[in-house]
Amino acid sequence: MKFRLGHHIIFSLFMISIWACEDEQPKITDHTPPTGSLHGWVTDYWSSESIINATVSAGSQSDMTTGQYGAFALHDLPVGPIEVAASASGYDTHVDTVTIHEDVSRELSIRLRASETILPNTSVLLGVIWIDGSSDPIEDVLIECGGVSTRSYWDGLYRLINVPAGTQTFSASAYGYADFNLEIYIKPDTSYWFSFKMIPVDELTLYVTMDTYVYSGQPGDNYGTEKTFSTGKLAVDRFMSGFIKFDLSSVPANISVVSADLYMIDAYNSTVVKPTGTTYVYQILDKDWSEYSLTFNNKPVQLLILDYESVQFEVSNMYSWDVTTCVKSWLNYTHHNYGFQVSTMGIIDGYGGNIAYCPFYSREAGDNFRARLHIVYRKQ
Repeated sequence: MKFRLGHHIIFSLFMISIWACEDEQPKITDHTPPTGSLHGWVTDYWSSESIINATVSAGSQSDMTTGQYGAFALHDLPVGPIEVAASASGYDTHVDTVTIHEDVSRELSIRLRASETILPNTSVLLGVIWIDGSSDPIEDVLIECGGVSTRSYWDGLYRLINVPAGTQTFSASAYGYADFNLEIYIKPDTSYWFSFKMIPVDELTLYVTMDTYVYSGQPGDNYGTEKTFSTGKLAVDRFMSGFIKFDLSSVPANISVVSADLYMIDAYNSTVVKPTGTTYVYQILDKDWSEYSLTFNNKPVQLLILDYESVQFEVSNMYSWDVTTCVKSWLNYTHHNYGFQVSTMGIIDGYGGNIAYCPFYSREAGDNFRARLHIVYRKQ
């Protein structure tokens, strides 16, 4: 057999040439730029409530509108710093710069401030309201100061703007809590941080159990069965005074009274005369009395003034008197519960005179009209 070395060498060189050509083929490269994503929520700066239909954009990315819970998501954003803008009706536009990373969805929380105009010579009050004896905030507290009002948010935060400068009454109220009131001085063009605590309370309303009145013009008569009790006068020297009493046996033991108010409804049946006067409520100190035997001759005489209120006697208007100190003294046994005396003075009738019948509804008129005692208390 003859060995053809030349042909073998030629074939080997040909194969090497093919392999070399294969190595020299151009490579296909992916030139798509790296991207990342951005997602998050748009909320109110102060209340943290979700803002629906807010517009969010990032760089040249198309705008997106937030949906439920104020959520948004932007995809295919270029890697690196990018400007994010958010806006909504009634809010100032928020602009921020964030950094986008490749194949990463970054979370972003955007808080928009409500558009507002701060008036000159006014100030801003803000703070947090807490439950007394706890670190828990109180939501939906009504705060008022200088004719401006707002409500606290879920985290107890409140903010009052445009509070007039000068001495103002700051008040806060919420169901289940004792009212908070404070006189404060507001400097113009100033921001104040003012946090405070509110006392949780329970409430109880008692209806009058005895009521009557006495008349000096008929000193031996009793009026315990009538549907009204009068507090005015029918002549220069003929006065009438009402007497009312409550049964306190249903008041829980071991409580601290926060406030107690007496409510009465006037029973004047004329829309022409409409007398006005100052109605005083007194604590009776010296002796007890009975609804069906009390007269001017045997009425109590030792009294302690508690409160007074200007009353216009029309038809079924309700008025209130602060009797907190009296109820406290009854419940801590400093004084006996002998009830209240009610008298109206400084009477001016519709004709300019100073004599008028000034009645309130008695218990005989029914639960909707009779006097009631509202007690706000805290368990000890």
